[in-house]
Amino acid sequence: ALSKLGFKQTGIFNTAVGADKAGPLMPGQAFEFTFAAAPGDYLSYAEMFGQSNDLFFATDENGIALFSAKGTPVAGTFSGAIQLWDAGTEVNQEPFVGPDQAARQAAPNTGAAENGVVQSINTVTDGFTYPSVLSSLKFTITNDAGMMMNMMAPADAMSDQMMMPSMMEMTPEATDSMMMEMTPEATDAMMMQPTATPAS
Repeated sequence: ALSKLGFKQTGIFNTAVGADKAGPLMPGQAFEFTFAAAPGDYLSYAEMFGQSNDLFFATDENGIALFSAKGTPVAGTFSGAIQLWDAGTEVNQEPFVGPDQAARQAAPNTGAAENGVVQSINTVTDGFTYPSVLSSLKFTITNDAGMMMNMMAPADAMSDQMMMPSMMEMTPEATDSMMMEMTPEATDAMMMQPTATPAS
């Protein structure tokens, strides 16, 4: 179904590097995967911030350009391209303590419905303080004849934070290797999509 929206490939990452089973990403751990991409491809990613009712880390609607305007594969840390968003599905409770948040709720979807819209946490006026993206995750892309993404939870991230299993949709096409590093509490969804004009 996502292929009709321009997405080329889908995959799931839910097991930290060195772990033998799927589970949340804890401080100091990393999710890592490789994929192929072509000039004009972008990577979109989203994962739940589990110590919240319905917040998630994600790129904006454009995603991350995987090649420069000259067709060179990108490499480096792209944590600044990630934002914290409010899905608007449940009324927010104070992060890390709310009774209807993933770590404490008795069952899924127990929070009060909000019937809102997706918006940046920077525009939300609920009075709560949320962790910064840079203190929560490190998102790195490398390339070595292929792209590798490494998402790592900083070792000094809050011990009760965790990132949860993720899904990724990508475009297999050129050679780029990406690495992604992130931190605690989230369900990751990643998508790589082609677009007409690569960013410089």
